Amino acid sequence: MFRDYSLTRDLALKSIDKSGNAGKEASSVKNKLQKKVETQLSTLKTQITRFEKYYKNLVLGKATINAFNKGKTHFLEAQIEYKKKDFQQASKLAKKASDGISQAEKSAHIKLVEFYNNYPTWEKNTKLAYNLSKKGQTVILVDKIQSTLILLKGGKEIKSFSAEFGKSWMGDKLYAGDKATPEGVYKILEKKGGAKTKYYKALLINYPNSDDQRRFDKMVKSGEISKKTHIGGLIEIHGDGGKGVHWTDGCIALENSEMDAVYNQAAVNTTVVIVGSRLPLEDYLN
Repeated sequence: MFRDYSLTRDLALKSIDKSGNAGKEASSVKNKLQKKVETQLSTLKTQITRFEKYYKNLVLGKATINAFNKGKTHFLEAQIEYKKKDFQQASKLAKKASDGISQAEKSAHIKLVEFYNNYPTWEKNTKLAYNLSKKGQTVILVDKIQSTLILLKGGKEIKSFSAEFGKSWMGDKLYAGDKATPEGVYKILEKKGGAKTKYYKALLINYPNSDDQRRFDKMVKSGEISKKTHIGGLIEIHGDGGKGVHWTDGCIALENSEMDAVYNQAAVNTTVVIVGSRLPLEDYLN
């Protein structure tokens, strides 16, 4: 007597088909997750590059810096998990990285926008610097956000140098001890060398000028600044820079050989124009 195994065979074939389909579905899910992680990592790399280019050197709060650093750490961890082909863990870490970096970028951008509130004045003073230089005189133009000191002559930039400022360089100097570098139009009062300065060579500028004094008096009167506070002074362009960070108490520091070049071009009464930025915000971020 012969047994009919067709039903058993059909069930086995269906089981094999289901197993094959399940395998294909699992492979498809894994491939989709892999592509998702690749997109996440690519986006994060762009975010990190953008933050380090436009925001990292700003005067940021600890919370913002910590959020970025943690985000970057999660990004590096996600890369490791991706290489191990643990795409699920890599995706979770990439999400944490995105949250931290996005938070830091948002906070830093708000700070940058606030800083740029003074752009109309910077634009006016930058134009003044170029126009004065067209009259045959050398003008020193300082761009804080670009960390640059520029020598102007004949309406053109003849030399530019990397510069370092006060630790709290974002924003105008308001009073003694705020570690901010002033913004405005100044004159060189004195050229210092040898024992007259502890910073190699120095050019003393006339901070506070009349505009600085008026603003300070107004803020004291309104109670924004304590009556015990002093306006400060002794702001210089000086040597001993080249540290790669903003470190002064409000002065502008250059590397010594570059200080020589500026010192030789400058004279008493040379105009010094200090601005937050020569470029509008949209151009800076372009």
